[in-house]
Amino acid sequence: MECERGKEVDRDEHGKPLDQEGHIEKRMVNGCGPYKYLRWWEGGKHRAVYLGKADDEKRSV
Repeated sequence: MECERGKEVDRDEHGKPLDQEGHIEKRMVNGCGPYKYLRWWEGGKHRAVYLGKADDEKRSV
């Protein structure tokens, strides 16, 4: 894939450039969710890719 400047960029399976850090964000959409999104900055824009519905993270020990 190419970025804005036409330079080849290696990306992960979600499309995020491998040379950048990102984070997972959980958010509600229209009162439903939470849903997980991968977020990162690229070309001056805050990008997001939907990863799916967030699992219940309660764990029993």
